[in-house]
Amino acid sequence: MNEFRELSKGNKNYVAVVHIDGNQMGKKLNKLKDEFKYEDCDYKEINKEYLKALKKFSDDIKLAFESSFKHMAEEIKRNENDLAQYTKIKEDKFPLIPIIIAGDDITYVTNGMIGIESARIFLEHLNSFGMDINGETIKLNACAGVAIVRAGYQFYKAYELAEDLCSNAKKQLLKDYENTDADYSLIDWHIEQGDIIGPILNIREDYYKSLDGKKLNMRPLYINNPEKWTNYKNFLLANSYITKLQIDEKQIARSKLKKLREILKKGEKETEFYLLSNQISNYFPRFKDACGDYCFYDDRCMYYDSIEAMDLFIELQKEG
Repeated sequence: MNEFRELSKGNKNYVAVVHIDGNQMGKKLNKLKDEFKYEDCDYKEINKEYLKALKKFSDDIKLAFESSFKHMAEEIKRNENDLAQYTKIKEDKFPLIPIIIAGDDITYVTNGMIGIESARIFLEHLNSFGMDINGETIKLNACAGVAIVRAGYQFYKAYELAEDLCSNAKKQLLKDYENTDADYSLIDWHIEQGDIIGPILNIREDYYKSLDGKKLNMRPLYINNPEKWTNYKNFLLANSYITKLQIDEKQIARSKLKKLREILKKGEKETEFYLLSNQISNYFPRFKDACGDYCFYDDRCMYYDSIEAMDLFIELQKEG
């Protein structure tokens, strides 16, 4: 991916390949079709009205996804001062390259530091759009997969990973809301340090499980679903704690944060011992909607995602 090298600068020479795909578009289309009945009527006129509605359906989706992409680009531009040290944005080299913009199928490449946040901005804006189908307002939503890789990585492999991550997010939505039309968007990502070694489900099973069988990742994360504690808001909360500790190393040396990442892999008991023996447990509080202690809740870790992403994530500030 040599053509993408100018998306980044400095020693964090990573890019993000992002794939976004609309949720349950087939169901939405079927709902539209149900509006047109062919029983003892003028078939020619019904076909004409159906084709008109179908074009509007397609145009509305195209408008919503393109508007969300434009909004995301504007937000990146608005954060250019914070991005100056990671990108060449002030050298007239905008850190965003569209690859596919086709209806609800979106793929782009951006700087690795903002891959996750760019997808979040896109999904949040998309969810503000509604479509009127059979007198019912249907919210638009989608899932995003973000593959963060070194700038020289083979593009097709990174794209396949992004597609796989997007698919994994969709599977999570279907698992949680199998028999309902849930108006939720999810995001999943992976930071690849070496070579991709298989589907994301295999990677998570082999490398994202603690020795006591808990999942180290909260991902995929819900963008707009307060019912689930595995949501983006909690990821940002954990990230804010980690960022604060990085800024003031008098509280916790960076080496201890790196060490904690390895300790988390050993499980909850080992993590509890590490936090208490180093007197740092208060720096990793539980989330408001997750009552676990010592970085774990239920069968998942609350802090592994943020620690893993801390060198390749910058939060983009919202307007106002």
